[in-house]
Amino acid sequence: MRWLHISNLHYSASDNGIIAKELHSNFLEYLNIHIKKPIDNLFITGNFRFDGEPPDENETAENAVEFIWEIAKNVGIYDSGKIHIVPGNEESCGNNEIPEEILEEYMVNEEKFSDGTLPEEYKVILAEQFSFFKKINRSLYKGNSVWSDSLLPLHTYRCFDDYNLLYLNTAITHGRNKIECDKENQRGRLIVGTSILNDTLAKINHENPNTPIIVLAHHPLRLFNEKDREHAEKLFLDYNVILYLCSDTHEAKCKRIGKHIEITMGCHRNNGDTQEAFCEGEIAGDKIIDLRAHLWNIKQKHLEEYESFEKPLDKEHPDTAIICINFANIYTVQRKYESALEYYNKALKIREKTLGEEHHDTVETYNCIAINYGMQGDNENAIKYFDKVLKIQERILGEEHIEIAMTYSNIASVYRNKRKYDSAIEYYDKALKVKEKILGKEHIDTASTYNNLAMVHKSKGNYISALEYYNKALRIQERILGVEHTDTALTCNNIAVVYKNQRNFESAREYYEKALLIYRKILGDEHPNTAIVRSNIAKIRRMASLTN
Repeated sequence: MRWLHISNLHYSASDNGIIAKELHSNFLEYLNIHIKKPIDNLFITGNFRFDGEPPDENETAENAVEFIWEIAKNVGIYDSGKIHIVPGNEESCGNNEIPEEILEEYMVNEEKFSDGTLPEEYKVILAEQFSFFKKINRSLYKGNSVWSDSLLPLHTYRCFDDYNLLYLNTAITHGRNKIECDKENQRGRLIVGTSILNDTLAKINHENPNTPIIVLAHHPLRLFNEKDREHAEKLFLDYNVILYLCSDTHEAKCKRIGKHIEITMGCHRNNGDTQEAFCEGEIAGDKIIDLRAHLWNIKQKHLEEYESFEKPLDKEHPDTAIICINFANIYTVQRKYESALEYYNKALKIREKTLGEEHHDTVETYNCIAINYGMQGDNENAIKYFDKVLKIQERILGEEHIEIAMTYSNIASVYRNKRKYDSAIEYYDKALKVKEKILGKEHIDTASTYNNLAMVHKSKGNYISALEYYNKALRIQERILGVEHTDTALTCNNIAVVYKNQRNFESAREYYEKALLIYRKILGDEHPNTAIVRSNIAKIRRMASLTN
């Protein structure tokens, strides 16, 4: 089955703009010349009218449908049953009357809405707002649409011999009350009702089992609220979803999410930083065997094949490893370290096979895995992978390279966490020698190693050595960062702690007060750091008075 995917027609009955008219005219001519293989289905993923056009404008709806038919006929489609549409943001009237607190409760009340269920009365209200989409639907299909006239259920489907189509209305809570009208505020908060989604997928599986599913939607998954996105991604893994076609973000992108490929397309109206793009592709069974995008060149005013468009990747392609790394980094930020480790290992397996163990990208993956283990408190595995990194770096880069200094520091940090302070000092010293030789003794990165050595010596109770290294770091920070910098304040605070441990309360108070002056000026009196230092000064005064 071969398809053509377009989105965001943004048709305006009153003013379609010179660039938009040029694009529409060139688009039809381009389709006629360059789309050489027969197209079986035309997919349009929302936004048939231009933002701000009155939703009850009948002329806009008729003109948009007329343009849809021009597109269809240029690729050999004369049957409305081969044209497939879903609503976008601009198809609703934006008067969603569901109280905001109900929708907020949906996202946070796991007990009440744990299965993603929306109350029936609210489904009706949600569907009623899509007055403009209903006009498009009636005009295009003449009563023979997969969508009911009420647009209920909120999501629907069609089964064919070799594939299934799932039509999602992802715009049901976009513009969800009259006050909160900022679209960007609602990105990442969209609700789709995963109970309805689950029921629809179950029906597809019952009617046409073991057949791939293509999802049509206006919004990419990342714009769903977190709970709905996670549920949808799991459902797509459980069922045979292979392709998710969407738009909204006005950019041409392709990426793998789990087992399916998500493709976002641009729009058909130039609006600043938008990409005017469409794509064509073909599936055979559950495989995507062809995919290409076409982009409007605004300078030369013509369409051309988009050579930089990322295509679905082989599971062992080096770029697939990059996608795995990106997933792992996201999970790391979310502190989901086990999930991150799973994707780092997937990337590692690909890179070891395609690039070899000593390639820079493979070594970097070993490094990411080591850091991940360190974050989980698995110090043994952290050391194991850092040692692997170090051996390769020493063999490839030599012993005096800045990347090796970073690995020495990473190993030292793990030993510090294990409270093996002598080993930590050994590796921080190695890092320091490399940095002093390559960067110099007055470099800010060298100062960070002075700070690290000072912290370890402080932990060992070697206060004289700790002060020596803290003062070296402080001198560099004051010269490079300035006297009034938060890093400078932190080092002053650390010096104060050492003096406090030595029971040198006068010097401790002196450095706490230096830190306080900086924090008050940079962060303000109400900042937690300022409050902590102020409290420490009060404690020092009490300790000094008790001593006297």
